[in-house]
Amino acid sequence: MKEDFVIYCPWCKAPSEFRGELYRYMISTNDPEEDLRRALDDEPDRPRVLDCQNPDCWAPFQAVLCYNIDTAARIQFALQNRSWATPLHFTLRKNTEGGRHTYVCVAFNMNQVRRWDRLLISKLIDLGLIQKAVLGYSYACRVPLAAYEAVHANNRVFWMPIDPGEGEQAYSSWECDYSRDVCRKAAGVEYDEMLQRGDLLEQCRYWQTCPTRQCRVGGEPYRCMVRLDLWEKYDLCYRSDVQIIRELARRFREGEDRPYRSTCWAGKTEIVYPITAQNHLLGVLMTGRLPGTSDPTPDGLISLAQQHQQKWKMERVPFDKEAIVHVANGPKTSSPPNPPDIDELAEARSVLQQAAGYLARIIQNRIDLQRDRREATFREELVGTLMIRLYQGLSPAKVMPEIQRRMMDFWAFKRCVILQGRKGDKWLALRAVDGKAVSTGASARVAASAHMTGPFLLLPKSLVNEKPELKVRKETELRALIGKLDTSLAACGHERLGEESLTFLHIVTRHDSRYVFCFADRDNDKLFKIPVRATYPRTKGKELRLSQECRRHIRTTCQTMVDQLLRFQHVEDIQTSIQSTTHTLRNTVVPAIGFSADLKQIYADKGPAIQAWDEDLHSAIEEALAGVRMSRQAANNELAKFKHGHQVHLITAGAREDHCDLVGILEDIRRYYDRFGELSGKTWWCDWYSDQALVVGRQNAVDTVIRSLAENAYKYSYNRCRTKVSLIRRGDDWILTFVNQGLPIDKDELETIKQKGVRGRHALERHKLHQEGTGLGMFIANEIMGALAGTMQIDCRPLGTDKGETTVELTFEAWKASENAETMNE
Repeated sequence: MKEDFVIYCPWCKAPSEFRGELYRYMISTNDPEEDLRRALDDEPDRPRVLDCQNPDCWAPFQAVLCYNIDTAARIQFALQNRSWATPLHFTLRKNTEGGRHTYVCVAFNMNQVRRWDRLLISKLIDLGLIQKAVLGYSYACRVPLAAYEAVHANNRVFWMPIDPGEGEQAYSSWECDYSRDVCRKAAGVEYDEMLQRGDLLEQCRYWQTCPTRQCRVGGEPYRCMVRLDLWEKYDLCYRSDVQIIRELARRFREGEDRPYRSTCWAGKTEIVYPITAQNHLLGVLMTGRLPGTSDPTPDGLISLAQQHQQKWKMERVPFDKEAIVHVANGPKTSSPPNPPDIDELAEARSVLQQAAGYLARIIQNRIDLQRDRREATFREELVGTLMIRLYQGLSPAKVMPEIQRRMMDFWAFKRCVILQGRKGDKWLALRAVDGKAVSTGASARVAASAHMTGPFLLLPKSLVNEKPELKVRKETELRALIGKLDTSLAACGHERLGEESLTFLHIVTRHDSRYVFCFADRDNDKLFKIPVRATYPRTKGKELRLSQECRRHIRTTCQTMVDQLLRFQHVEDIQTSIQSTTHTLRNTVVPAIGFSADLKQIYADKGPAIQAWDEDLHSAIEEALAGVRMSRQAANNELAKFKHGHQVHLITAGAREDHCDLVGILEDIRRYYDRFGELSGKTWWCDWYSDQALVVGRQNAVDTVIRSLAENAYKYSYNRCRTKVSLIRRGDDWILTFVNQGLPIDKDELETIKQKGVRGRHALERHKLHQEGTGLGMFIANEIMGALAGTMQIDCRPLGTDKGETTVELTFEAWKASENAETMNE
């Protein structure tokens, strides 16, 4: 072999050979470089395993040959500084121009693998980076005692014998390697019962080499083995083998059975393994998937994270340098290790830069440790912006650039992870590709989102900066910022918070300078966005008095609009959604909450000329923006009140006291959606021949139902599809039907979809990467139809796995002028 392509055993220094697929290439030609190139080109994404072929080697090992340098780097980072993992490097010419590519091998001395580390090895085996793991070795016979590989069973990783031989029981793990006499003495009288139940297993030490399996060589020939799942279940970490046997016997005797919980230490912080964020992060880095799933796709990751968000503690994590170093090193003793030395600046910088690179995989898979909090804050900001701009009478064309810029900035910043720092910390933005700093200072967020392409990491600069005078300057700046914050709070009518009750998170600089500071109340977990230039236009224009219900409804409507906006990422979809929701606010919501009849005409005539309204409207806007300074719980309670039917009560009250024209409403809807058909290719086919269709019901109630169903038909139809709308007279009723081809509705969801807060499964799958809707559209429509003494029927005919033809049929009672006149006379 050429020197560049010889891999030596790290223990005996003997040349190693390839096993499996690569081995057939190594014996096929005399050119090892050509053999290796052919092997890697055959299946470039599959790691290869190498074995030491020296029969006198006292420590057999297996190495992983990774074609993908990123995969190899993740393994090397996860296993660095472990006594049983040795990284090996060699180079290979990649092309004829002289370029060279580095391949990384990690050699494992499986004799030195501890119990805590075997779970880590199981992750690597599950990923396919290790095909086999030799867990035992007979020094007398110089052959492996048993070889194991990982198999999946009910989303649990078990260790199984590869070839246990005839009559041997396939067992989960060999955790205890003590003699039978020692284990029997530790377990007591329960030893035989534990054997009978299968918690323990006796096996000959030399069962692979003894023909009779009954040898008595070397004294006590039997060893006792404990199942790995019991060791996990009963919290047996950091215990000796005798203690494990004794603990199992005690639990067996007392009949105790509690959930699996095992603890380890990261610095001074006790964490739960493997549910904690540090170990969860390490597991994702190694496997590319979340615990309990084999689906590595971004959609599967997000779906699983939403289901088990509380279980996996996906919120903000104090992921400091000590935790990173500990995860990289792992526990080395049976007692909690001492915290690593954080004064070594070079080591800290190196570890943090590596952490930035490996966090890139999580970021790219949209696993954001602060996703909920940042999206909730941005949602409230966007609600306030929309309300101010719309109440100023700006057209959608003028609102569009600002909203688009805010959303693009949010999506860029959403790809980073912020590490929690100390009071007064400045921030350093590290590029995830190479760990280089690209922006420093308080405005790192704005600079990074404006100038960076790709994921990055924001961390407190105090972790990588050793200048003491900088900390003093930071504290001075912090006190000045808190002073400005208290001034702004006092101007807004809030109590002063004080420096002692604040934990500095980060400074947010908005382009419009409306919101500047972002603080968190340590005791109440409140998130504050303080307006420092909250200047609103004074009384100029139409006077209007708003009730509390109207104000609440305005705020809820804007929240719904923001939910719809966050579902889209393409510019065309954003523009369409903004125009659609703006039209909904002006033509549907405003009449529904009892505004004056000429309000719609004011919008149509004045448009951008409306600069401001009276102080009552100013109060309504300020009240809506106050939600930005509310705690998350209060905001959720406000939304919960809306979900319990406040809007339905406003619309359904006295719904049958008037009549309206269905044809006029349908014509308005058709003209509205025809303007957006060119963007998506969606068309409307209208089938009605009457000039007028008078039905029982107030205008705002009927208009709300029809517009809600029309919006669903347009939104859930596939591009290049047609929505059919028909209106016919049947006896004393008018029948309105919507038929569209798009996302299907399962049969078991046809009734539940009318309930509060329920959304169809396919609708959730389509929008699960963004904010989901409230699930109230069909519920409100059904309640209004009930108040109108009408019916709403939904049916769906499947056209494939992800397509269906949905039919919604509405029945309205026809208006009879003579009967109505008699009723009025009576």
